[in-house]
Amino acid sequence: MIRSVSFILTTYSSDLVSLWYKRNLIMYANIQNQVNNKDKNIVIIVGAGHAAMFEEFIKLDNMFNLIKVDELF
Repeated sequence: MIRSVSFILTTYSSDLVSLWYKRNLIMYANIQNQVNNKDKNIVIIVGAGHAAMFEEFIKLDNMFNLIKVDELF
């Protein structure tokens, strides 16, 4: 069976997107596992691609309150 190039590219692209999302979830889970109730503030520094995902994760997580750097100054 011969598959079209568009099918292969679409499948490959969706795999990359799912791997990117999984990578962000793993990074976020690592942060969650390092934080305890005694921690008052934490700083997370990531690139722009990760930051957009983390912002959404933090909004959905009752454990954290997001304060962006530009809001501080």
